[in-house]
Amino acid sequence: MVRRVLAQLQRQLVPPAYRQWHTLGAFRLRLQQAGHILGSAYVEIDAPTPTGTRRVVFSGDLGAPSTPLLPAPRRPARPLCW
Repeated sequence: MVRRVLAQLQRQLVPPAYRQWHTLGAFRLRLQQAGHILGSAYVEIDAPTPTGTRRVVFSGDLGAPSTPLLPAPRRPARPLCW
């Protein structure tokens, strides 16, 4: 039973690509390379509000800009306004 469930999950899970906007209901999200460890990312989310759209960024530890094996992290595309 567990193997069948895991096989079904593998068929259904699709990892989102970096640097591309993805729609999830009323939200848009984009993964950007964090440069902390291989595969790490921070998430930008555009969320609808009554007056427009607000961008929210979730991140953990961002990497150092001069590591030889990992790309430097990029800042979000536009400044954050609170």
